[in-house]
Amino acid sequence: MIKFFTTTRIMSKVKYFELNDSFIDELVCFQNEFSKDLNENISNHFTLKKSQIFTLIACSRKSIIGFLIAQRIIDSFEINSFFISPSFRGMGVGEKLLGNFIKNSCEKKITSIYLEVMKSNKIAIKLYSKFKFLIYGSRKDYYEINGLKYDAILMKLILN
Repeated sequence: MIKFFTTTRIMSKVKYFELNDSFIDELVCFQNEFSKDLNENISNHFTLKKSQIFTLIACSRKSIIGFLIAQRIIDSFEINSFFISPSFRGMGVGEKLLGNFIKNSCEKKITSIYLEVMKSNKIAIKLYSKFKFLIYGSRKDYYEINGLKYDAILMKLILN
């Protein structure tokens, strides 16, 4: 019961919003802090400012705790990076961030969202499935981390 109360208190203090210029430096620093977790997949200032890049961030106490970066391709989005700080995982931050992204996508008249996820990342696959993402393919040995290769699962969500 105490954990639920703590999680509820933390979640009520988390804010979700679209990235603006004032947070770009902080997002790049946040990504650098977790570069190993992100497999060195770090966005730079130039990339984040491109018009076809859409970024949502989650903040707690004015600090970034998570983000979702997607690229718009005509009427679709491809999620390029989705990360929640390890100390905020399991508290619903990722679920709320993804839910906000999907809602925002519908408002932008997006018809589909695509992503790839490491096959071994069962927690992420479960989250995507909860939002009705479907598996439509795979890529063998797509990721390479510390000399080891891992398969990717391709998922998509068709929006009405």
